[in-house]
Amino acid sequence: MEIEDGTAIGAKHYQMAGAQPIEIMQEVMTAEEFVGFLRGNIIKYSLRMGRKGNRAVDAGKAAQYAKWMSQALAGKKIDPREG
Repeated sequence: MEIEDGTAIGAKHYQMAGAQPIEIMQEVMTAEEFVGFLRGNIIKYSLRMGRKGNRAVDAGKAAQYAKWMSQALAGKKIDPREG
């Protein structure tokens, strides 16, 4: 997912290994831990909107984590390359 400021969730700096950190976290955490991690990031990006950087960037990141949470709750594997 390309964000307005040029950053991306799933960007090249996350592609050091065969899997990206979000994929590894989903593998090694329990389902409850993983959903808690995603929820924490939704809260973080929602609360900092307008207080740090571009509001649209934070809104996009919160939306991405919400999408991933929906997928995880449905029992799906996260694919950060999907966007």
